[in-house]
Amino acid sequence: MQVYFFNVKDYDFNFFLTQPYRIFQGWDACIPFSLSASEYSFYAHHFTPLSFLLAPVIGLFPSPYTLAVIHACSVGLVAFILPRLAQCVLESSSLQDQPLVWRSVSLFILLIFFFFSPYIAAYNCATHFTTLVTPALALALLSLHKGWHRILFICCILILIAQERASVSIFGLGMYAVLVLRQYRLGIFLCLVSTTWFFCVVKVILPLLRDYAGLDGDYAFAHAINVGLLLPQKLSYLFLFCLFSIFLPFCGKKAFLTACCALPMIGMSLVSGREGMLRFVFHYQDLPSIFVLLSMTYGAAWLQQKISFRHWWKLATVTVIVYIVAIQLSNTALTNPIPKTISFLTSPHRDALSALNEDVKRFADVPEEVHLYVQSGMGPRFAFFRHRYAARAETLAKAASHPSFFIISPVCFMQQKDSFEQLAAKADRQAGLELVLDNGRMRVYASQQLKAEYADLLSRITE
Repeated sequence: MQVYFFNVKDYDFNFFLTQPYRIFQGWDACIPFSLSASEYSFYAHHFTPLSFLLAPVIGLFPSPYTLAVIHACSVGLVAFILPRLAQCVLESSSLQDQPLVWRSVSLFILLIFFFFSPYIAAYNCATHFTTLVTPALALALLSLHKGWHRILFICCILILIAQERASVSIFGLGMYAVLVLRQYRLGIFLCLVSTTWFFCVVKVILPLLRDYAGLDGDYAFAHAINVGLLLPQKLSYLFLFCLFSIFLPFCGKKAFLTACCALPMIGMSLVSGREGMLRFVFHYQDLPSIFVLLSMTYGAAWLQQKISFRHWWKLATVTVIVYIVAIQLSNTALTNPIPKTISFLTSPHRDALSALNEDVKRFADVPEEVHLYVQSGMGPRFAFFRHRYAARAETLAKAASHPSFFIISPVCFMQQKDSFEQLAAKADRQAGLELVLDNGRMRVYASQQLKAEYADLLSRITE
């Protein structure tokens, strides 16, 4: 529904959609619709070899819905692993012979999970490769309990190649093996692998790639590291994480130690000077949330040992009801699929956005050599054109210099300082561009060169 109603955009959904497709086509690793007017290599920004695994899937099924479905399935798969992790937790608590207890604890955690904003925000947020490997992290934790070393190895590989930030979660996995499961050699090995991989990527591989791309030879986000900045927000961030987890990580030793395993990932937010990393409406808490949810499971099991089942059931029911109501009244409510769906269906632009789905199909047969300058809110629908750039004031002159379309919409998101009206006014004044279609949902400009060389194409699009 987010794709259908143009709720995903170039940044960041289209980054992760375009990259595998360009690899599949053998083009390049560039993101031509970046915030700048020029192209840049995405590999100089993030290190994401997972793109090569996704390339055949996106290439064979070239649609923004392909990545959207993969993203949704990845987020949802965690819900199938949590009950098995709960079973392992209860076994360690000597409650494995009480199926009613296992079912009640699993149901409690799953209901909380569906409204757990630190994690569910990743479902609402545009696709990121860190989110795609959250089920791999959950399965890796289960594999540690079960002794499935081959599956653990595969999961760790997937996490390492997803993105440099994801590799830090392997350190948390090693901590869990040492602190909770007492698997010292395996845990230390995982910590060493994580540390070595992260620093090799950030200090060696990415600087080399940035030099190759013609950029400064430093980590792209090095400027964002500022430990002393936003201290009140960082304290609030830690408190809210405890609040979202209902303080269950403090219920018992194992719950607390498991929560500590999330600290390497939480620490990345705490050393950052970017306020977005301290909020619960983006994807940044996706990986630490797996450890926090497991910690909450330990906490629930600890409580179950301390009170009778009858009182536990009443306490759990009241807690879930209060939790859901509180979440829906908070500023993270729209991260949940239910209110998000309602917002789409009641949007005043719903009919216009539905019709816009048909409008964009006009460009399905545009030749590869034609350049498309498209507004960021419509970007994913034009992800598979080789020469697809950002429709911005800075690119108007470039669009007028070769066969191209310049496409903007008043009902879609726009990632720039100009409003739709301001950009449309600038496009109207741009020499070499002419307005050829305006149906109230989409304005299409064509360059003079395109009008001269592709008259039949222009006729089909504007009819």
